[in-house]
Amino acid sequence: VRQFDVNETGDDEFWLASLEAELDVGAGSIVSSTSYFKRDTLDIEDSTRFVASRLGGRVRAAVGAPSITSQIQDEKRITQELRFVSEFDGPIDFIAGVFYQNVKTDGGFPPQSIIPTGSPAVLFGLAVGDSFFSLRQTVDSKEFGVFGEATWEMTPTLKLTGGGRYFSVKSD
Repeated sequence: VRQFDVNETGDDEFWLASLEAELDVGAGSIVSSTSYFKRDTLDIEDSTRFVASRLGGRVRAAVGAPSITSQIQDEKRITQELRFVSEFDGPIDFIAGVFYQNVKTDGGFPPQSIIPTGSPAVLFGLAVGDSFFSLRQTVDSKEFGVFGEATWEMTPTLKLTGGGRYFSVKSD
């Protein structure tokens, strides 16, 4: 049961492009995989109960209008992987490669008014349009990695596989 019938809507749009190329070099293949991802989101929620819990239900009821919280986020992601996949005639094959990813996000909560325009006048020193909450967060994250895996065909029915990965992630 809600005090107000707020239309909680959302919008989630994304665009993804990828390209994979493979080059046969005799002893195996060199594979390049590149992708670009862009996503923009908007989420609108009825935050009346949350605001009432912070200011007291009677204050919220006296205002006579809902509190609405919106959250936005824009993300851009570039990913690149380059690997070699062997195809030897012997019992040992391997995969080795490098990985890179850059993710940039910008989003948060635009300033949220606890007393919407058109509501009754000042309550407890809060004026129409006063901001209750806001947050803006930007993140730039870069990841670099190297990886490898080797398989030894010990018998036609038994294979031994081992691998490893080193990676470094830095975020601002």
